[in-house]
Amino acid sequence: MEGIWFQFNYKRSSGTEIRVEQGRGSVFNYMRLCIVISFFTVVAFSTPPSNTVSFEHFITRSGDTLYDGNDVFRFISFNVPNLHLLEDDFTFTATDHWSLPPSFAIHDALRCVQQAGGTVVRIYCLRLQKRGQPAIGPKHLTGWRTYCEPTFSVMDTVIALAHQYHIRVIIPLLEGPPWWGSKKTFARLREGKHRFESREIRDDYKHLVGYLLNRRNTVSGTPYKDDKAILCWETGNEMHTSAGWLTEMAAYFKEVDSNHLVMDGNYGVRTAALDDPNVDIVSNHFYKKGADGITRDLKKVAGRKAYIVGEWGWSPEKTREVIRRVVASPAAGALAWSLRPRYRSGGFTWHRGEGLHWPGGFAREERDGEKEILAAVRKGAFTIRNLQPPPPVPPAAPVMLPVMHPSAISWQGSAGATRYTVEKSSAPEGPWMSVGDSIDETVVAFRPLFSDTTTGIGDTCYYRVIAYGPGGKSRPSEPAGPVVADHLTLVDELLPGSEKYSITNGTEFTDARPWRFKYDFHRRGGDRGDFVEYAVDGRITGMRVYAFFPGKRSDFQFRFRNDSAEWLANLPEVTEYPYCCTEFRDQLRLPVLFTVEAPSVDCNHVRISFPGGKAEIGRCEVDFVKYY
Repeated sequence: MEGIWFQFNYKRSSGTEIRVEQGRGSVFNYMRLCIVISFFTVVAFSTPPSNTVSFEHFITRSGDTLYDGNDVFRFISFNVPNLHLLEDDFTFTATDHWSLPPSFAIHDALRCVQQAGGTVVRIYCLRLQKRGQPAIGPKHLTGWRTYCEPTFSVMDTVIALAHQYHIRVIIPLLEGPPWWGSKKTFARLREGKHRFESREIRDDYKHLVGYLLNRRNTVSGTPYKDDKAILCWETGNEMHTSAGWLTEMAAYFKEVDSNHLVMDGNYGVRTAALDDPNVDIVSNHFYKKGADGITRDLKKVAGRKAYIVGEWGWSPEKTREVIRRVVASPAAGALAWSLRPRYRSGGFTWHRGEGLHWPGGFAREERDGEKEILAAVRKGAFTIRNLQPPPPVPPAAPVMLPVMHPSAISWQGSAGATRYTVEKSSAPEGPWMSVGDSIDETVVAFRPLFSDTTTGIGDTCYYRVIAYGPGGKSRPSEPAGPVVADHLTLVDELLPGSEKYSITNGTEFTDARPWRFKYDFHRRGGDRGDFVEYAVDGRITGMRVYAFFPGKRSDFQFRFRNDSAEWLANLPEVTEYPYCCTEFRDQLRLPVLFTVEAPSVDCNHVRISFPGGKAEIGRCEVDFVKYY
């Protein structure tokens, strides 16, 4: 099986052009595209944004009120935890689900927040190397007092781009729960056994504060402590500490950085923070707790500090009630949990039922009532500033990604878009004809978004995409091509109602717990003796099956035949993609790619027989050539 030529030219701001090519002789595999796009993740950070300075004032506080200069500063907006570090990179071939987000994803998230009326984002805390865990994947601290420059460079880009979108950033340092960088993990970076609040670890925390606040942004050149895009420093996320620890650290933040506010990272409002002159903001998070807790918190605060709802979830009813209480009270603001940006190679990122995807109205909602939640946030974001929500804006033109084959077409989507049209032409200037309408980028994740079945072998094609959203339609993307296919590919994502197989025996559809299956939303599970069969109008040359196993791999059996011959078996090439480091409780399934060539005789049927052990398949690709 041979691939086809594609090229991708990328021009940096310096004028240097980088060219990446894929030539004949390689197996057609969309995952190669992900590798190409990942390469540009690093390149993108060297491109400085335009209008990098947009704020005239630091945010200040008087009593319980925040100010931007002489103007009261209030907000309804979002937590965007993956803005500076992506924890959900579930490309099929990835063995580590952590990666650095490219500037595209940061732009997309900030554009979405801006369209929703948000003026603040809260990122998540720093990620730390865990003792006993492989030193793989991006982390902010890779060891004791050891800071990873490439990972902090992404935060530089976030802060620099925040100016461009006029959005302030809240930065928490550590956390209480054991997810990214807990206080316990931080203490274990130092040799020996130390309590988090011991003198040694307090000094280590101060070292971290000094590094971060004194860091000079590699994009803008501005030290963090002098950067007006930063709203405040948060000591941690849901991180309980003693009153003495808070007093010492809040004073140290102010000693190093007299420009920015300090927020107590405790889970809930506490007297120690209200009494501390160096603490400016207190907060609370509302999940199981009712929104009436906001009123109780504000009575406790009694005008002494600024108060924000740092996180809340999940329902439209809860959202409307939180926003109603915040808008009608002295509270400074509230931040919904949590907005998830688009992925570098098409579609969105997802997070275990917690993600919101702007502007809502997609085929798949990760949170029930997503569209209503997002609409309430947008209305509240303008209402709290005494503004009327403006009409939604048309989405920007999407960006076509390199098209390796007509069966694997993807693009980087547009903020505010909910649907796309794919058009095809035999020339880059047109004329253009639609080959796919109302394409929804939430139907599949970390996979090609569209397969064109109208193109024949040897046809020369160019593709472009147009985005549609509540604000109207975009300009067309720049065309991708030329694309010349030397084979056809039947692609089956196993979507209910649009399955491409001709026969199935014993298999069952499932969409349960997609995070355990690389966010493959549509799968067919089976056991020994079950099978799926495909038939094509032509000669099969080979196929690929993307499968998942609950434990050790067992091999599928592949058999081929034509309409009259006996079945012929061929052995597959098998590639496992085990996770290098994950939590056992996640129970992530083992991804395995089966690649098999067809027998040399003409065959137009292929049967995939399941092994024992409850395997599941998420995608099948059958390559074939037409009979003449």
